[in-house]
Amino acid sequence: MEPSVFLNRAEEMKEELLEKLMHILSIPSIYDPNTADNNAPFGKGIREALDYMLNIGKEEGFRVKNVGGYAGHIEWGEGEELVGILGHVDVVPPGSGWSDDPFRPYLKDEKLFARGVQDDKGPVLAAFFAMKMLKEMGIDPGKRIRLILGTDEERSWKCMDHYFKHEEMPDYGFSPDAEFPVIHAEKGLIDLAFHIPVPENEGNGNVQLLQLSGGDRLNMVPASAQAVLQTPKQDSVKRLFETYVTDRKIDGNIELVNSMEMKVICYGKTAHGSTPEQGKNAIMFLLEFLTGLDLSHPLKEKLKKIIGYFRSTSGKGLQIHSRDDVSGSLTLNTGTLRWEQKHMNIGVNIRYPVTIPIENWYPQILSVAELEGWSVNTIDHMEPLYVPQDDLLVKILLNTYENHTGQKAKPISIGGATYARVLKKGVAYGAMFPDRPDTAHQADEHMIIDDLVRSTAIYADALLQIIRHKI
Repeated sequence: MEPSVFLNRAEEMKEELLEKLMHILSIPSIYDPNTADNNAPFGKGIREALDYMLNIGKEEGFRVKNVGGYAGHIEWGEGEELVGILGHVDVVPPGSGWSDDPFRPYLKDEKLFARGVQDDKGPVLAAFFAMKMLKEMGIDPGKRIRLILGTDEERSWKCMDHYFKHEEMPDYGFSPDAEFPVIHAEKGLIDLAFHIPVPENEGNGNVQLLQLSGGDRLNMVPASAQAVLQTPKQDSVKRLFETYVTDRKIDGNIELVNSMEMKVICYGKTAHGSTPEQGKNAIMFLLEFLTGLDLSHPLKEKLKKIIGYFRSTSGKGLQIHSRDDVSGSLTLNTGTLRWEQKHMNIGVNIRYPVTIPIENWYPQILSVAELEGWSVNTIDHMEPLYVPQDDLLVKILLNTYENHTGQKAKPISIGGATYARVLKKGVAYGAMFPDRPDTAHQADEHMIIDDLVRSTAIYADALLQIIRHKI
């Protein structure tokens, strides 16, 4: 069929798509431990959003199943092969800065504004209406197509852990939770905690370091870091700090606690942990400033070593830098720092190339830790995702995108993580188009209505091509 057939049908479904999308967008499906129970493990709002999707699936004649409130699915077709479409109905908290109520969706300039419209309720509804379109066309899929609905994607993916303990793993599929044309590679991701002994403040220094902290999340470049100092030379420290922030062209602040104590704050620029080079790490700025003060010599040398190991966002400080042609370079983000009882705890997020096994470089980290007398623990580890670009699934999805847009494209790689990782073979596929702003997790999150309609048409065509081929 010509792409216009799918697009025309998607246009006819536009009003119903918007009606159902605006309904689910009005549900504040945020993780809420206060309303969590056995039937709603992540809170009442998330359970309500899951129930809504399963109900509209049932109304359309699909088979539906709720898997313990952790996840659910909407299924169509018969056959041995199972095609998975993995999305999620939970959203991040709205935060501040919205022009209107984030859970009262509204249209403006052909855009739909609401928390979750781009991540991931809009794409989930587009995939659902693609299934509905094919069903109404009288297509016999000859396979089972299953829209799997997660509920804990924005936190720890416990929904998927639970779901796949009880349900069948699809043979292959895609996640409509990223961007077009096709994301066929996602870097490996590992979170590490370094436990570093720190020398006592005692010594010949005129400045004592009492407290030190920075950052909140390993997957974000820290926007601020602070230290509490004790010194009789507050004026001198204040002048040094003012000179430092001016030279570094950053923001900072000093608060006098009393005649001997002062709090020093450095501000950086946040960025996602997958692109730490785009941010300015406040922790590194603060440590660098502290090494210019009259601290005890052992402490100052320890801080210099920490800077040397962790400042480089490419991993060169730890000598773990690597890259491949598929997904690019390893990235390292020093996301958190806490100094507690003679020990410094540093949290690091590393994203590594898809074709370079972790065994190739992780032993170097252990060597550094052993050399320095540190301990290092793995908090979380996600293996990389990689489906070669000549794989038939990738080819089908890419060709469908090109047919609908008229744009030649290549599969792309990312440092982020999508549900495609949980599949035996899966990729991420839309629904954001390359020239559109990524407003997920931001104030005034939105999607262009025509993009949702076009995504519906692309998903329907892609599913039709998938069921016609042996993959």
